[in-house]
Amino acid sequence: MPHHVGIGPYHADAEQFKSMEPHKLRYLNSLMLSSGDQNKLKGYVTEIEKRESEAWRCYLEIEHLRNKFGSQNFKNMLLLDGAFTIKLLCRMFLWMINNISNEFDVKHLADIFDFGIMDANDPMFDFVRTQYEVLWDLILLENHLPFSILEALYDCAFSSKSPLSHLLSSHMSA
Repeated sequence: MPHHVGIGPYHADAEQFKSMEPHKLRYLNSLMLSSGDQNKLKGYVTEIEKRESEAWRCYLEIEHLRNKFGSQNFKNMLLLDGAFTIKLLCRMFLWMINNISNEFDVKHLADIFDFGIMDANDPMFDFVRTQYEVLWDLILLENHLPFSILEALYDCAFSSKSPLSHLLSSHMSA
């Protein structure tokens, strides 16, 4: 059972995770703003709609979940949780690079990938322990989204950017 954040349908209505919903909305908004394209939301929704039936098949008790959520709420959950996961991982990547290595220009990485610089009021970055606890929640099998959803949202958000592996290898060889 996750402790801080519910991702996916199994814990979507759990009362103990309701306090994370404003943060998820803030991360979705941040992901849309970082692209500089206010129409990005339409692209995200299209990507999720294309993969909705595939996403349903990734969960046990499909009929129970369909009755509980319905199609629209399920797609909303995929978008909100997917955007939160992507933005959180991108920000954690920058945080780790910034705190571990002096070889990378974090501002340059943030600009290239539109990850956004960490917000001073972001509770995910108040304490290292919180970051690790949230990451632990994200790796629980019961607390997941289909990888195809995350991949599609990431590609939609960062489609015009250099692949991260290319960027890292160019910095490492310099």
